[in-house]
Amino acid sequence: MSFISRPIGSLTFDIGNLLTSNPALIHEIAGHALAHILYSHIRHRRHGLNRREIRKLINRRRRRFVDNIIMHHKRLHDRNRAIVITNARKRALAKREKAQKESSILQRGMSLQRNTDKPFKWQDAISLKEKGAKLRGHIDSRKLRARSRWLSVIQDKN
Repeated sequence: MSFISRPIGSLTFDIGNLLTSNPALIHEIAGHALAHILYSHIRHRRHGLNRREIRKLINRRRRRFVDNIIMHHKRLHDRNRAIVITNARKRALAKREKAQKESSILQRGMSLQRNTDKPFKWQDAISLKEKGAKLRGHIDSRKLRARSRWLSVIQDKN
């Protein structure tokens, strides 16, 4: 026991007397001590990893990094693909609209021309026999060119 003598009275610094007079102080000290023990254990455990746990953490971080890169490139690929598709769709629609406008203009012109000129006669149209002969001529000329190319290749080999 410690005594401090003062003119007003004497103060005692007795632990038992202090604890019995302040139960809230006991609760506070115990809570602080328990929190300190738990935090130091967790902190010590985190820094005290063995090789297997360190390697596991490193591999997990590397996997996440690589996965993020792969997903970033996939997002870029999907975005670029969507842009290409929308541009192609716009071009196709513009081409279709242009063709429809031209065909409607031609149809109006043909109908005006038919009404003003002489009526269309089926005898004036190109006959199927003439079309067939023209197409056969093109096919025969292509066959002759291909045959002469093959003959020249064979001659070069010999």
